[in-house]
Amino acid sequence: MILQALRSEILKLTGNRWSLFWAFGFIPLFTLVMGVLFETFVRSSASTGPLANFSLPMNAALDGLGAFNNAFLQIFPISGAAILFAGEYRWETWRAILPRNERSAILLAKLITFALAVGAGIILSGLLGWLVSVYDMVILRAAPHWPRADAGEVVLALLIAFGGSFLQMMASASLVMLAAIVSRAMMASIIAPFMILIAAALLASRVRLPTADLSASIFPNLAGTGIDQMARAIAGDPDAVGVHLALPGAAALVIWCIVLSAAAVALFRHQDLSRE
Repeated sequence: MILQALRSEILKLTGNRWSLFWAFGFIPLFTLVMGVLFETFVRSSASTGPLANFSLPMNAALDGLGAFNNAFLQIFPISGAAILFAGEYRWETWRAILPRNERSAILLAKLITFALAVGAGIILSGLLGWLVSVYDMVILRAAPHWPRADAGEVVLALLIAFGGSFLQMMASASLVMLAAIVSRAMMASIIAPFMILIAAALLASRVRLPTADLSASIFPNLAGTGIDQMARAIAGDPDAVGVHLALPGAAALVIWCIVLSAAAVALFRHQDLSRE
């Protein structure tokens, strides 16, 4: 049942190419373009600092993997999630879908489809971030500065950075799913989660990472930042701060995903969809 629904959701998403690009492809492209512009017009003119003439490939890859954590850029994947979860309300297609499959299976298939798309976007963003460092080395002739970590630690750092961004985006998608079911409206399922996440980011901005209490990891952006900083610490970054928020932050993001998704499924199972 889930596989049938999953194939259907993937087919619908890939068929809507512009939505697929703006939701999951724009941030990787933005990472590449802004990285190249920064290296060309800012870094190439800098002549001070110990690493002014060096490229940092590992840092560039981690920056790319963390691009989806930006609170303002999250409007794009949030819009993609809204298309998945609120699109059926907008186009009134639930009546055609529900007789063919179970409600929970359909929602789970939509969530898995989002997970696959956003996971691919995060990986692409990391690769393009690393490509910026290649541009830095080849075009600007900057010497590469490799981390002191061994190959295993580098791989672990990349996996942790990916996991942090992925968990944060899945928590956002779960919030969108709940908003879509409650509101039955595309615009509300975009604006409400986006404003909630912006408010959380503003509140979290008052927290100092080095001295943050573990309870601060309840904020999704601080949880994601803590995981990102752990990845950088493993990669050998001596300036990584807030590492103590990584593990409780990962747990908090998982809990957010479970609670919000469970609430959405519970509401959807008893929702009257006779008009949709």
